[in-house]
Amino acid sequence: MDKTIVDMLRKEVGISDEDLNKLTPEAKRILSYLPELRKYKIFAEVIESKYCQVQCKVGQKFVFTANPLLLHTNESTCPPCIGALVPIDAVIRQVFDNVVEGNEPDEFLGNVECRDKGLDHGGLGKVKFKVYTVKAA
Repeated sequence: MDKTIVDMLRKEVGISDEDLNKLTPEAKRILSYLPELRKYKIFAEVIESKYCQVQCKVGQKFVFTANPLLLHTNESTCPPCIGALVPIDAVIRQVFDNVVEGNEPDEFLGNVECRDKGLDHGGLGKVKFKVYTVKAA
């Protein structure tokens, strides 16, 4: 595995040499794409919000980078909510898959809703997010 990747893993996740040696060839291949993944930021922007208990509001955003998928709280403006982050995670992994396959990730990844059912379906709130990528400068 490339020394840059090894140094990155040591610094960022504290992996030991012993555990580095346990990585499968496939895991090493996938990890080799980390520098390419870091060229992108992934945004989940609130486009609809009704009765959200954590107060997510239209226009607020979650901002992620491929660290591998680190939520940048200093750039994010939406309050963290596990009910929103889980469905967003499923969509933003498409970026990882596209890059590992040698493709540019799609700019628009799709719209997702938080896990609350909403008032019409036995819950209370409902928030919808537009998920998209932007190539970092």
